[in-house]
Amino acid sequence: MAPWLQSTGGMRISQLSIALLLAATSTASADRKERTLEPVEVEAHVKPYFSEIEKCYVGAAGDIRGAGKLELDLVIHRDGSVFSLKVATPGLAMAQAHRIENCVRGAVENAKFPVRRDFTTAIVPYFFQHTMAPNAGPMQSCWSAKGCWPGTSVGREFPEPIRKEPPAIVATGR
Repeated sequence: MAPWLQSTGGMRISQLSIALLLAATSTASADRKERTLEPVEVEAHVKPYFSEIEKCYVGAAGDIRGAGKLELDLVIHRDGSVFSLKVATPGLAMAQAHRIENCVRGAVENAKFPVRRDFTTAIVPYFFQHTMAPNAGPMQSCWSAKGCWPGTSVGREFPEPIRKEPPAIVATGR
């Protein structure tokens, strides 16, 4: 009998068939990863629609206090299309919520995702914050315990930055 064939109670099992069985098992487990979309994939495919979603929300919510949260509840079909879309906007009146949902639906319903073996359900949260502060936004600041060099955000633990003076304009008379 060949060394790679073994007899087990009248049944022959080859090492080749065991290797094929193991390969098929590992392939099946690799396919399981492709069964549904990963959160990173959903995020990457929804990200291009953020500005449209923001316009829908900010345009309809306006200056309402306590508002600021929007959730997309997506069911993505196996073929990559949006099968179901619900938009939750807690803290808003029903009329505003419907206006936002219709606007977001128009922006997102034709989104395409990668094809998978099964449906994917995902909830994508968005948070919007409305501030009334004048000149609100990113500001240069100093995070150094030793303080910063005047007019810069460079900490004193680093050498003082060299300031380049703008070129002088020389006027010539006639």
